[in-house]
Amino acid sequence: MQDTHNIANHVLIQDTSTRWDSTLQALRRLLEQRVAVQACLPRITCKAELTTEEWIMMEKVVNILRYFEEATKSISKSTATLSDAIPLINSLRKLLENMRGSSPREEENISQKLAGDLLMALNERFEDLENEEIYCLVTTLDPRYKTRIFQLHSTTSTAKKHLVELIINLNEDLYSENASDMVAPTPSTSSEMTASGGLWSVCENIIRESEEDDPLSTLSSNNSQRRSREVPKISQYTQRRRSATFLAQ
Repeated sequence: MQDTHNIANHVLIQDTSTRWDSTLQALRRLLEQRVAVQACLPRITCKAELTTEEWIMMEKVVNILRYFEEATKSISKSTATLSDAIPLINSLRKLLENMRGSSPREEENISQKLAGDLLMALNERFEDLENEEIYCLVTTLDPRYKTRIFQLHSTTSTAKKHLVELIINLNEDLYSENASDMVAPTPSTSSEMTASGGLWSVCENIIRESEEDDPLSTLSSNNSQRRSREVPKISQYTQRRRSATFLAQ
């Protein structure tokens, strides 16, 4: 039937309980082989039938799960960093909220119900992610995200506070010892994020909306630089504190 209908000779994929994405791959392959499968169903001994509604349901489920696949692949790359965790989770949240509808009770079809269930599971599993200090700090220090991707307003002030404290208490010897041997990872650039589309496009929109809500952020940074040049002589402690505050901004 595949040859008759000019369909790729691909075998169907079985669902595996130990791999969540096998469900996505199985449904995706069924959709690819839909014509051949429907042509074969009347010929098999064990009678089975897939209704039009079930095929439509498959398409909706695949449309939702593909974003989780994208997140899984993004975080599994060799260039992925810890700072990608919060942006990916918050982007998934925003997508699922839009798919679910304005209210959790508006679950009129399978896609809304699935989106609601996945959103609930995501919130339960990653409820305290923004309260983890290390995740907040690395996200804040990543120039792609800074504090523009956080969902909670309290996370921004907390991250800045921790960052200032760390820089103030940092031993100056750490800056000189083995500094030349330290190599930073190369994360995905903003252009790559935009070009990939999908989940990263949602992340870009969240950052853009955050910048529109805080148009004076750039001005405050410029003022901090100007004030630091106006004071020629300051104590070492004060200089480190001002530098820390500027970086946090």
